[in-house]
Amino acid sequence: MEALDNKIQESKELIGTKIPCTLEVLTPVHIGSGVKLSNGIDFLSDRNSTTIVTQAELMKYLEDNPEELDAFTAGGYKLSSLKRCPPGFTFSIQNTRIFEIFEFEKDGNGNPYIPGSSLKGAIRTIIIKNLFEQLLPEKQSALLSSIQNSRVYKEGAADSLVKELLGNDSNHNLMRMIQVFDITFSSTDISKVFLLSLTNSDSTSYGWKKFAKGMPNVSLKDNPTALIIESLPIGAKSNFSFHIDDFLSKNELAKKTLKFKIINVAELSALINNHSKIALIKERDFFSKINSSKTLTAVTTEIDNLLALIPKPGSPEESKEFVIRISWGAGWKGMTGDFINNNWIDIIRKKYQQGKVDRDGNILHPAFPKTRKIVFDGDTPKYLTGWVKIKLNDRIINKKKQNTIVVPKIDDSDWAAKLGQNYKIRQNKKK
Repeated sequence: MEALDNKIQESKELIGTKIPCTLEVLTPVHIGSGVKLSNGIDFLSDRNSTTIVTQAELMKYLEDNPEELDAFTAGGYKLSSLKRCPPGFTFSIQNTRIFEIFEFEKDGNGNPYIPGSSLKGAIRTIIIKNLFEQLLPEKQSALLSSIQNSRVYKEGAADSLVKELLGNDSNHNLMRMIQVFDITFSSTDISKVFLLSLTNSDSTSYGWKKFAKGMPNVSLKDNPTALIIESLPIGAKSNFSFHIDDFLSKNELAKKTLKFKIINVAELSALINNHSKIALIKERDFFSKINSSKTLTAVTTEIDNLLALIPKPGSPEESKEFVIRISWGAGWKGMTGDFINNNWIDIIRKKYQQGKVDRDGNILHPAFPKTRKIVFDGDTPKYLTGWVKIKLNDRIINKKKQNTIVVPKIDDSDWAAKLGQNYKIRQNKKK
């Protein structure tokens, strides 16, 4: 048995152990399932509240109330055709007409979860930016010029650059070292999102998108289009595991074959914090520039709150926790890493026709990107989407398992009670 334990320990030391982590939601997070819930079919909504009824709950209701099935079918499978709507999950969201809700990703048990790939993808973007910035300017220009002169579609435009930085294939890719496991939660909320859009070329004024044919950007009093998303609420926490494969960093052949620099968790955490700090400062500057009416003051305040949560460089916490943005609403800068200058952005935009151009091929709206998704708190624009905090080597203890077990004192002469305590004998009540 001891030999087996030693072997297991040797294997763990070779490949590295899983790192227990916690994730805390700092601003509403949405991971889309690709499904839009429909009013009347998946949920019922009025001016004050919205009730979502899951498919499983609806099926159970119809099973328990078979007399409702005919009416439900005849009524076009609408919840309003039922005599009594299943309880579902009710959310308070006022003064908003809701036609559809962007559904959150769920696991097989119906629990909302963040796929490990979502967090890993955000980390990958930051690593790519860091590797690119370490290149000499001549090498950077050569890589970007190869994109400019290529004939690939825009979806694969960065493939050659990514292969150069991370490795040519999956066997040589830096990201194979990193494994992030899924992060499961117990419940979601719903959030109201509006799309802010710049309206002039010098990026000093804005409106809110109204998705109607021929409609310009409008003010909030003119009822812009609200996007309703199922989201993880601020303060939600969950456990998950993170793993960096130590085998590759300890294998001499791997060191010679792989082109990338081996990274460790502490370096990665510091790198992510630095990236997030720069990104948040840029966003704060963006909103401050257009906030002449003070409508966006709550947004800049919340950005300052996020910046305050990022560990200071050189502090013990810098290598133990990091703040990062994931998934929906991160925008072009969040998805790409925002590591090319404005000149190259214009070149790439023209090549792939990103934005309206005049007859001479000049881009009509130079600001890019010109939109931001903003989560509202009531009628106030307040949060950017998708910001979370990760703590390494941390665990949330289930409160149900935290209850202290009180062991009663037993008289030494009561041999039956002592025997029952030692062997967990339970007395049955006499009938």
